[in-house]
Amino acid sequence: SAVDGDAGRLIYRGFAIEDLAKNATFEEVIYLLVMGRLPSADELKAWIEALNESYELPGEVLLYLRSRVKSARPMDVIQGAITVLADHDPDTDAKGREAMVRASLRLIARTMTVVTSWHHLRSGREPAVLDTRGSFARAFLKTLWSRNPTVDEEKLMDVLLVLHAEHSLNASTFAAREVASTQ
Repeated sequence: SAVDGDAGRLIYRGFAIEDLAKNATFEEVIYLLVMGRLPSADELKAWIEALNESYELPGEVLLYLRSRVKSARPMDVIQGAITVLADHDPDTDAKGREAMVRASLRLIARTMTVVTSWHHLRSGREPAVLDTRGSFARAFLKTLWSRNPTVDEEKLMDVLLVLHAEHSLNASTFAAREVASTQ
């Protein structure tokens, strides 16, 4: 992406964020960011299916989440869970673009599950059962709230996810890229 704060512009792979927020879903945007182009209808369908198959957390990640004190800072919990996810990803040691794409898709899906599971666990409840029918935004909100979001809530969350999907080389993104590139 390209960020021009002075001009108020954010561009993902050549597309203005305003256009993506109005016309693309989060699933399309993560395809664009990972694959370098917008997907065809068949590619998007396969992408969403792969995403839907990736939400479930390995048991070890749930054990990790259960082991954290309820007062732990959410970002610290998420950071630790990402490390545990890497320990249990089948493509951790695999080489090649296809393996990296699979691992990236699992990480995107499972990060949502970590966030919603931690929300419930720190509130003294069991993690909600995932319902992957519909969009990523719908799955996130339904799992977080344990109720179906309204159409407007789902659309708002989808736009928020699009707006926050990529912000180039800010400090946290740089650190994440450095760690990922050096494995």
